[in-house]
Amino acid sequence: MSLVLKPTIVDSLNCLTINFQDSTGVYSPGNTGGYNAPNIAVADVTRSVLSIILPDGTTLTYDETDGFYPLFPNTNGSLWSVPTTDIGNASDVAISDWITQLTYSIFVSSAETTVTTYVAILCNATCCVNRLLAKVDFTSGCDPCDNTNLQNYLKAKGLLDAINGALACSPQMPNRASALLTKLTEFCNNTGCGCG
Repeated sequence: MSLVLKPTIVDSLNCLTINFQDSTGVYSPGNTGGYNAPNIAVADVTRSVLSIILPDGTTLTYDETDGFYPLFPNTNGSLWSVPTTDIGNASDVAISDWITQLTYSIFVSSAETTVTTYVAILCNATCCVNRLLAKVDFTSGCDPCDNTNLQNYLKAKGLLDAINGALACSPQMPNRASALLTKLTEFCNNTGCGCG
């Protein structure tokens, strides 16, 4: 088995950063695509590059000039935070949710290992789902006449799970995930969750 890079996005709590993580892990019988023998070791990597396509179509790239390398690759769970200002926002403006293409490359001498995938930036959507859950009154029992808060939460959570599921099942085909994100964003705006 050869190295299988696993780039992931970790939601930020304040929606002011996009957090990238290398989730490739260490080689083991259960992770045959991980770093170290018989695959490439982290210490053998001579360069790494992260590219993210922004909503306006421009590409944001991080490499050794930004300190991305030698911090990445790693197996310690470190995060690379892309601040909202790098996306073109003011420092206090939340990053909008979107489905984006991410490319992560590592180099050993002249050999390159690259993965390009679609990922979801879902900080505001996650905030909405959490706020809708907080509105559900679990203390007074079930009121079958007015379960609007529960219904709103279940619909939003279902859409959020469907976005993640669409990308997990077919990460190279983001259209379904984008359509679901549009529905979730509209739903959240209509319920007044106050996120994003």
